Amino acid sequence: MAAAIFREDKLFPARNGAELASSGRLQALFLRELSVGDRELQLSHSSNLYFSHYVGSANGNNGDRYVLPLSGIWMWNVLSSTNSQPDGSPLSGDDHVEELSAIVSETLGILLHLEKESQGSCYLSSISDGTKLYHLANVCLLPETILSNELVASALEALFKRLTDSEESSGDPSLVQDFIQACFEHSRLSRDTRNIEEEGNEDAAAQLRGLLNPGQPSSGVFSKDELKALDDFVDDLCQSYIEWGGQYASFTGFIQFLLRQQFPAKTKAAIQYKVPRKYITT
Repeated sequence: MAAAIFREDKLFPARNGAELASSGRLQALFLRELSVGDRELQLSHSSNLYFSHYVGSANGNNGDRYVLPLSGIWMWNVLSSTNSQPDGSPLSGDDHVEELSAIVSETLGILLHLEKESQGSCYLSSISDGTKLYHLANVCLLPETILSNELVASALEALFKRLTDSEESSGDPSLVQDFIQACFEHSRLSRDTRNIEEEGNEDAAAQLRGLLNPGQPSSGVFSKDELKALDDFVDDLCQSYIEWGGQYASFTGFIQFLLRQQFPAKTKAAIQYKVPRKYITT
């Protein structure tokens, strides 16, 4: 069933300016994840933990079972994930750039289409704007050639403005709180998933659900681990920004966003120390 869904072009409309385009590369990526070696094993393992039965089984007593063990932010996770060739080996050189550019462009196009056409829907409302912004910011950590792609840059900037330009968002502390929480949850996902697999305890399914489901808004008091995850992420962003990102308006927008009053003073001080002042004047 999942494969049939991913093959339906009309379910994956990507906005390309004022027009809708196909998302063939992105659909191929999803289909690949259903069948490639270790991906197939991982999918089966995750499904067993999450649903206590195999993907595609018609049986099962879990009332909230879905076709796949996906989190609510699965489309946004594409922007902060890795990609590989159909045979599972890493892509390289021009092929990697072309493949990744297409996938990122199509993903951003779909997300922009959702934001414009499905505003107020239950699905979009279930994902905080801070979470969306964090995963969007990960595009800035991809190779420069990706961000220099006109379709990627325009869609990224359009989504960024939709999430940050309103009067409500400018003074909303939850935007920053949810950004930091999403950063922390993303940083711990692979580590905690690996620990769950090694432990094999009775709480594994409950722990996996906690990793897959979007977190609730933060209380505003950040833990040591949350701040560490944010510091590491900001350090990576600043490094890329200094090397090549200052020429791109969309990248500059994220750097300026990280200087908002609601972010920890240490984070803002680190950015101001590393990034030339002329780029970060808001």
